[in-house]
Amino acid sequence: MDNVSLITMFFLSGLNETRSHRFPLFTLTLLCYCVILLVNICLIATIILDKNLHEPMYILLCFFCSNWILLHLLFSQMKLLSTT
Repeated sequence: MDNVSLITMFFLSGLNETRSHRFPLFTLTLLCYCVILLVNICLIATIILDKNLHEPMYILLCFFCSNWILLHLLFSQMKLLSTT
């Protein structure tokens, strides 16, 4: 006897009721994304420009911030979920 599940489709039922709030939710999400992007760029610039922050911990933090930016730019070009 095998324990196998076959799922072909799933629905995010909580998002179907928010069609009237689509623009405010998009605006809020875009604003949060832009703030996060700006903070990451400021962190990278601060770590690069300040010589006192050239220590392994801050270099690792700079790597994480730049990695986040590069991965989001890469994955924004790919279409991961399709609505069709």
